[in-house]
Amino acid sequence: MFTYHGWIELEDENYSQKWKSGEIDAVDFRKRILQIVEEVTKLIDQEIDIPPHDFSVMDGSNGVITIHLSGQRNHYRSGPEDLLEWVRTNAPGSYGLIHIMDDEHPRHDNEFRITSHPLGKRASSKNISFTLP
Repeated sequence: MFTYHGWIELEDENYSQKWKSGEIDAVDFRKRILQIVEEVTKLIDQEIDIPPHDFSVMDGSNGVITIHLSGQRNHYRSGPEDLLEWVRTNAPGSYGLIHIMDDEHPRHDNEFRITSHPLGKRASSKNISFTLP
């Protein structure tokens, strides 16, 4: 069984800097973030191997938009990690993490791996507290 759960908070540091300097206003900044949501939704529908029902977008009361992923499949799919990589490349300043457990992985069966995206970088680790007995 391949299981994944995660979230990505969307940002675009280029537009954020323009907003902070007064070059654009909050409406233009929000339009850019919504454009990223459209692009991600289109990718999920057409290219990235994540079923649409495993994906949701939350629009927080403070204007922060977060993508949530949660799914289980019979076998490994690269979609969750592909999405994290796309966001890292195309929405600089975004951050998030995905917990993945793949019981067919040759070295990491029976443990959760965490792939994180801390502000433009990619890191991967094993979280001992999530390791299954």
